Amino acid sequence: MPKYTIGLLELKVIHTLTDEEVHPSNFGPQEKDVLDDWSGYLKKIAQEGGVSRQERFLAVESRVDIVTSREIVCEIDYGHFGSHRRVRNVDNGAHISDIDLNEVPGDPLRLLLRSPINGTFAFMAHEMVGRSSCAGLLIPEFKSWFAKANSGYRLEVNYVEDSDAWNEFLDGASLRELTFTARRTSEANRAGRPTKERYDILPGRRGDVLPQSWLQRLRSDGLPASEVLSVPVADEDIDETKVVVEKEGRRRTIRIGDDWPRFTWEIDPKAKSRPDDALYFDVARQIIDGQLRRLRIDG
Repeated sequence: MPKYTIGLLELKVIHTLTDEEVHPSNFGPQEKDVLDDWSGYLKKIAQEGGVSRQERFLAVESRVDIVTSREIVCEIDYGHFGSHRRVRNVDNGAHISDIDLNEVPGDPLRLLLRSPINGTFAFMAHEMVGRSSCAGLLIPEFKSWFAKANSGYRLEVNYVEDSDAWNEFLDGASLRELTFTARRTSEANRAGRPTKERYDILPGRRGDVLPQSWLQRLRSDGLPASEVLSVPVADEDIDETKVVVEKEGRRRTIRIGDDWPRFTWEIDPKAKSRPDDALYFDVARQIIDGQLRRLRIDG
């Protein structure tokens, strides 16, 4: 089953002429609030029956404005269309129905937008199912709508900086897997393509809490094979280094040398089905609360 995770976005309202960040809860001569803009945009989508761009589609399933905590929670149906698809029973393979070109098999995805009274940030926690996320379609559309509705202001939306979340996760995490892949050219096939040999970490180290020296090297993308492997492999031969770490039942995969993936938070690592609304929004609020504490903003 796919993983249910939460991604986090930060929203800033910028004065176009000065490039100054303003309070999203109170900006412009009319003292506007980004929550009102978001609510108005969701109403627009609902009235128009959804948004359709480049074979992607989303529609608003539900929306709730929580005034006391300055939040709006909603559920979006998101999916892709444009090709004939079949629906089959996974138990016996029976053909149940067809999905037509103009029909969308959608994922229901939940979102929570919070705009604190203080500070210059608002935060949006958005649900992801596997790799499915509505942010790539929804956010550019909302930014465009916002600019038209608020002359002289623009909205900047970015993924929350991952370093703090990664550092917090790695501290106290244990090692599940560490794999080095090395290039090798056999004596009998010097002109051929190199084969790859895979070296796993010694079993005795699996499950150990990562030493601080390893963490520092992980963060600087410099973890030499010679320090970990018992077999002689020159560091310059290493083609790829992959590390799998675990903390509190949650696992993350890091490929050393690549850009680290955007950090997402698993809602419930042990879940066998979609987490319910209460759990989803509880985890989303905890994540946003953590960001506000780091920024010393009253939520």
